[in-house]
Amino acid sequence: MISEWFRVRQTSPLTNAPLDSTAVIPNITLKKVIADWRAARHAIPSSPPPLASAPPLSGLSASDHDQYHDDPSPGMTSPHLTESIGAKEIEQVKSMVYSNYSSSDEILLVRRVAKVQNPALTASFKRCQQKIGGKVARLFHGTLGQSAASIADEGFRVPLEFERADSLQETGQLTFGKAVYFSKRADLACSFGEATLIIADVALGRVWHAEQSLPALDYGRMRMEGKDSVAFGRTQEHACYATEQAVPLYIVTYTLVDPDDIKTRYDRSTLEATYDRMVSAKTIDWDMCLQHIGRAGRVRQRHAALRKLGDCCRDDQKAVCARLPETLLRALREQCLTIEAAENDAPATWLALRLCWNAAYCHQPTQRLLVTKLHASTFVELLGHWNNDVVDRAAGVILNLSQLSKTARTAFWETGAPMALARLVAKNADGLLEEPTRGGAGVEPVPHCLGAIANLAFAADTRSKFLNSTELREFLTEVAEPLMDSWHGEVREEATRVFSCIIAGGKAPAEWLKEGGAEVFEKSVGLED
Repeated sequence: MISEWFRVRQTSPLTNAPLDSTAVIPNITLKKVIADWRAARHAIPSSPPPLASAPPLSGLSASDHDQYHDDPSPGMTSPHLTESIGAKEIEQVKSMVYSNYSSSDEILLVRRVAKVQNPALTASFKRCQQKIGGKVARLFHGTLGQSAASIADEGFRVPLEFERADSLQETGQLTFGKAVYFSKRADLACSFGEATLIIADVALGRVWHAEQSLPALDYGRMRMEGKDSVAFGRTQEHACYATEQAVPLYIVTYTLVDPDDIKTRYDRSTLEATYDRMVSAKTIDWDMCLQHIGRAGRVRQRHAALRKLGDCCRDDQKAVCARLPETLLRALREQCLTIEAAENDAPATWLALRLCWNAAYCHQPTQRLLVTKLHASTFVELLGHWNNDVVDRAAGVILNLSQLSKTARTAFWETGAPMALARLVAKNADGLLEEPTRGGAGVEPVPHCLGAIANLAFAADTRSKFLNSTELREFLTEVAEPLMDSWHGEVREEATRVFSCIIAGGKAPAEWLKEGGAEVFEKSVGLED
């Protein structure tokens, strides 16, 4: 791996000190010792066949070849994979990976390159490309070793659900629905996998240029829109909805190492093992969590710390909340819960919101604490993010924080939360009035927004604010009232709860009835019964 290190760094892999030259001089004596040792092993009949008997990696030195085969990727066996590749081709693949990988957190070092040779997949891809037309892009797809072998054999698979089924990515929804995801960025693709990249040719066809996440998309909806793929410029992502739109070309296995030390592996499994022992408030290493979530923390470290703290808040809520350090809350606000942070790392923002969600649920002291230390405006601003999963979780946190705390409700009113939530409901309401003919119509973030509005309308002082606001009264009659007849049960229930909170105790305010609320009042009372 030393030769790979020198491709990206001009420093010593052991000390990180600058080097005048990165030329690698072979150690003849050491090679002789290794050769004699291997010869001795071959002379023993009971010895297993040496790993070096595997097909050679053309274009690599003997030492590189041995390094690659001393650490094979689990599950990476397929009749459609070959490592008999010319040196020039290997160099082109490596150059593509290195030139499209950018990270200050870790260094990627290529370990192996295998070529996919599957005539059936190639033929299917060519037929698809001729049918849909458009450009063909060479892109990256992140995955696991065992999944890569399956893709080499059978091609890519479109997920069956709209929610993520893997444990590697932190957010709940698939950003653009049921699709296979690719990116021009090798670093982004790596964040969706572990130690394995696939380089593929992708037929883009008619492209839908998205400006925000669209988690309800699937093959049927794309056909209705006359589109074949989604392109998202912010992250340089592409989503395809038919398996034959992409054909795997190469499988690249890699190692992530610390930028300062080649011996220090930097991967998700190592981080997860570090946090496995933290199962309750008593076992949390607060100093390490703060280090990883704070300014000096790396992306994967931050994700691991946030996920574990969120789990502990769920499983040992009162004890964890009693120990939450103010320095940690400050780090959450500055490093995770800003629009800028969400733009750079949406999963970290989502995980931080999940932590707040679990900490605040039905726990008044924590609701008051989080609003005071993190500020209501923090969560209201995140309602404007492009990622629907972040928006939905932010609305859910507002719902939880305003559940029992008058301090929180007051703060959210002062930052304009009711109107921001109402606009989100209005933006997404049309698709919730008539049941869609095809599956996959998304409802988020409408239920959480309506639930938060209901909490903010519950107290007597905030009820009057609703009825004194022309915009909110229009929202209630023109948007929320029709949603009481929505095809979606959760939306219907939350819309009804909004009116139940405003019409407290079954007594409708006279002003509300005078302004045409009588019919709505009767409907909400009937549904509650």
